[in-house]
Amino acid sequence: MDIAERLFNWFVASTLMASAAAVVVLAIQHLLRRRIHARVRHALWLIVLLRLMLPVLPQSPVSLFNAVPAWTDIKNAVLGVSYQWNKPDAISEHSQIENTYQPHYTTNEAEKNTVLQPDQTMTDTEEHITAGTERESHPAVRILAVVWLTGAAVLLGYNLIYWLRFQKKLKRLSPVDRASILKIADECRSLFSMKRPVGIYVDPSAQSPYITGIFRPAVYLPKSLVSETANEQLLKHVIAHELAHYKRKDTIWNMVSSLVLAVHWMNPFVWFVLRQMKADRELACDAYVLEKLGEEEAVPYGMTIIEFLRRYASGRSPAHLLYFKGSNGQREMIRRIQMIQSFKKGSYKFTMMAVVLVLLVGTVTLTNARASEAGASASDVEVAQEQKQSEEKMVQFQIDKKLAAKLQSAMKQFAGKEIKLRDVGEITSYDYSGNAFAEVESVDGKYGISFDTKDVKYITVSEKLPLEKISKKDQEMALQELKKLYPNITYAFDKEVIMYRPYDDKKGKFTEYVSYALTGKNFTVSLSSLNKADLSVGQIIMKFDANELEPKLLKTAEEAMKTVLNQDAKFKGATLSLDGWFLGDEDAFVEIDAKSNKVRDVINMGRIKEKVKTDKEITAKEAKEIVAPLAKKFFDIDITGYEVKWDDKTKNYQFIKNETTKKGAKVEETIMRATFDANKNVLSLTSGTKAATGGWN
Repeated sequence: MDIAERLFNWFVASTLMASAAAVVVLAIQHLLRRRIHARVRHALWLIVLLRLMLPVLPQSPVSLFNAVPAWTDIKNAVLGVSYQWNKPDAISEHSQIENTYQPHYTTNEAEKNTVLQPDQTMTDTEEHITAGTERESHPAVRILAVVWLTGAAVLLGYNLIYWLRFQKKLKRLSPVDRASILKIADECRSLFSMKRPVGIYVDPSAQSPYITGIFRPAVYLPKSLVSETANEQLLKHVIAHELAHYKRKDTIWNMVSSLVLAVHWMNPFVWFVLRQMKADRELACDAYVLEKLGEEEAVPYGMTIIEFLRRYASGRSPAHLLYFKGSNGQREMIRRIQMIQSFKKGSYKFTMMAVVLVLLVGTVTLTNARASEAGASASDVEVAQEQKQSEEKMVQFQIDKKLAAKLQSAMKQFAGKEIKLRDVGEITSYDYSGNAFAEVESVDGKYGISFDTKDVKYITVSEKLPLEKISKKDQEMALQELKKLYPNITYAFDKEVIMYRPYDDKKGKFTEYVSYALTGKNFTVSLSSLNKADLSVGQIIMKFDANELEPKLLKTAEEAMKTVLNQDAKFKGATLSLDGWFLGDEDAFVEIDAKSNKVRDVINMGRIKEKVKTDKEITAKEAKEIVAPLAKKFFDIDITGYEVKWDDKTKNYQFIKNETTKKGAKVEETIMRATFDANKNVLSLTSGTKAATGGWN
């Protein structure tokens, strides 16, 4: 993958996540449209701007993108590649649910007598993980990457030329020398407690006043306005408005917006976002001016705005980019006048609720989702499996004094009192890079604390609570989701629920995120929230014994295992989640879509390391002959006309559908992937998104 595609991968991920953050901001602005102040409206847009601008953001358990199902799969489906965005070294805040859905990486009962020290981790997997990060891109992605980079370069070049010409123009402009105007400017500067001198210039070509300069601000007035020296109030409003832009650092955000648009030009939603941000910026600026002038100036100030909006709309503005253009449409004019009309002294100031709102939105949108299985690459799966087979996984370990002190400190902060913890921890799961995650219970069994054994920075504390702590409304919501997923049984919750709170190791305090595990007979529902009031279903895990499964489902899975992997399967049970059915064990499994009852993947993880490493042992023709009947039977795919290619990075065969667009461009789409051993036995057969991205192999 070349640098252009890497950059394009970042662009797609960044612009999609920023768009999701923008939708959140729009929703909040709509819901609180009568209660949210102009300054807060604009501050929320700055969060989206930062999301678009920052190349790297931290992972967080409270990130908005933890709530987006299969976010990485969605991202990969758009790109047609498999790209590891974050190194998967984080622990889930809900190890109980995680373990029920990760049968490949949980430990078994036979291993529970061995002791592991917390600093024992697997360090030799990183090289393999890095090697498995890249995947062959779809040809369309390469074309889009070039188009995107070309467009970005053109816009950046246009910005530079525009700025150079603008600076050249400014050097030719004459300063205002009328004492009356300079006196008004000094009054406005004092109004905003500005110590820097502010130049006042005349721009004969300008139709509207503007301010420019980050370190040496200067206000530029239209020639027609300078002649109206008799109207001191009008001049005061105009200059105050421009200085308010400077005090609010709007000139800096304008510059940032120009760079952001140049990078994200391919996303039309970003154009809309920047236009909305510009409109809300004017509202915030108006509110700031009135805060300084006083409520009695609201009506005259509003008349000034109307007058200049009328003048601006009557003429033709020079060429510029979106973010240099004022928000002077009829709709925005009405919004500004309405805000000015309803202005009250003190409304510009940030209230505590406003601060909380901005911080909350910033926390959930300016962080990335914790890495999970959905984002793990195929190589990660193989490495973890090989490591698991080659190195015995320990289950119990002794808690040393240093670790005990850290855990006790977090637990005390959570419970508000000293809680005695056991001196022995238990490994609960492993991530795809081989890192172990453990849990320690309190002596009374009421509390638990889970953490990663490598750095002990991903800490989650749990507490057993009575079911009554969950409202009847939320209990009913959970029941409805259970019935929606599987309506054939009657559900009843246990009398206890488990509450989980993640600990921010850097800040030394717990986050606002909270989740509850509601359990019953062979099922768990995870309810989560950021404010402890508005809960939503995050995941559902249901376990079934073999005799509880529908014969058709069981038959489909057994037949897939037998036909594809050539091995008998006597499934003891299955797991159903929001992602579908999972039948298998640590060595081999079948994934089946819950709605269509069709097989999606058949994998023999126990033997995947035996796969052939080159295409010399099995020809493309032989691979196609083996896979063709399986594809038809289980996936209902006829690969007769498909092209077969060897993928040297993932060491498997791709079955590619070639199509020609109306414009004559050739497009390749990977429909299936297959892995073989040296004896031409199938070790894995995948379809859909995982096939397109190289998943599992």
